[in-house]
Amino acid sequence: MEYNNQKVLITGGSSGIGLALAKKFIENDNTVIIIGRNLSKLEKVKVENPKIHIFQIDVTDDAEVRMLVDDMDEKFDGIDILVNNAGIMNLIDAGNEENDLQKLL
Repeated sequence: MEYNNQKVLITGGSSGIGLALAKKFIENDNTVIIIGRNLSKLEKVKVENPKIHIFQIDVTDDAEVRMLVDDMDEKFDGIDILVNNAGIMNLIDAGNEENDLQKLL
């Protein structure tokens, strides 16, 4: 299935699967926005792929996510496609009440 002329937001888009998807969406004339925590990685992607829009945010921070939603509305009039790709790997004891399960999810 091909998508054209859509506004696509990809979390965790500065490397790996997220970046590969971003490049594919760009090939099909979509507006692509990637977000990530590492600004230097995001800036490198932007240099190599000038059509990609970058935003540095931490998706585990509710306030930053709310600001991102406002930015997407203001700058892009919303988004059409969300690719929820961000992820981190931490080995934890899920039974330990001190672990922040909200951050995990």
